[in-house]
Amino acid sequence: MSALPAADGPRAPRRWALAAGAALVVGCAVRPAAQRGATPPSLIERLRARGLESAGAAPLTTWSHPVDRSRLAPLRTLIASAQRWAAERLGVALPLHLAVLPRADWDALITWQPYGIPGVGGQPAVVFMPAGDDGLAAEDALALVDRWRPSTRAALVADGVDPATAARRYVDLVGLHELGHVFVGEIGLRPVRRWLGEWLASFVGYAFLRERMPAQARVWDAVLQGYVDAIAAPRHRSLGDFDRLYFGVGARNYVWYQAQFQQRVREVHARDGIGFVDVLRRARLALGPDADDPGSGVLLAALEAITPGWQAWAARVERGQSTAGG
Repeated sequence: MSALPAADGPRAPRRWALAAGAALVVGCAVRPAAQRGATPPSLIERLRARGLESAGAAPLTTWSHPVDRSRLAPLRTLIASAQRWAAERLGVALPLHLAVLPRADWDALITWQPYGIPGVGGQPAVVFMPAGDDGLAAEDALALVDRWRPSTRAALVADGVDPATAARRYVDLVGLHELGHVFVGEIGLRPVRRWLGEWLASFVGYAFLRERMPAQARVWDAVLQGYVDAIAAPRHRSLGDFDRLYFGVGARNYVWYQAQFQQRVREVHARDGIGFVDVLRRARLALGPDADDPGSGVLLAALEAITPGWQAWAARVERGQSTAGG
């Protein structure tokens, strides 16, 4: 069963907007009343009407502006590789469309989400990515580079990657996280807690990178470690707060949580690899919609029985510490 909604729109209805004191924040998106009464054109139809050109065929069709295709080839390579990996490792054979959009086309078509925040929307599924690296995700990561610890920066430099370049690449990794949500839904996992849903989306995207593009996985690790470095004392730190408030924790605090999830992603992948997903499916800890919705403490104890370290990780998160003890 697909994780995508039946109606055209984003994977999960949401938008990102500027907020005081933060470069970006996530919130709920609601379609205007005028749009609810009639069936709107599909995202594919709107791409075509906008004058974007399609190329290729199933399993991956691309859409791009005739005069702005500089990022099309690398993004097509990334998404096509993720598709092949999901088919081989998860049994998910999912046709996709990839739309690489300059700002003007994005603003006209992706009305629920500002430029630069990738997502997956529509039926058939469209992965939409910015044609440049000047959108909100990249800009926010770049704004924090000077606050990264020297060890975080040094790890990238030793790998031949400039920290500013890594921050710009972060936008593509956000796209993989969003695609991870789709793959998680396709294999039948329905997380009973928001934090576990976000964790699983990152886990699947990261597992793909570790197996097929390990240098990119190290970039993902470094940029999110940079968020932990730069945001030392966020207001909200408990998993309960994340479940209760979700996007309401605020922009930077939300990405700080994603960075903390990433640290546990790295730990579990190092121990269990993608096999952890099969164990989780058999344990039925993340299945629904009729599954029980246990408190995070109960869920953490059950996860602990599968792979030790979950409870210690949650305690570190609540103390505002990193895996490395920061």
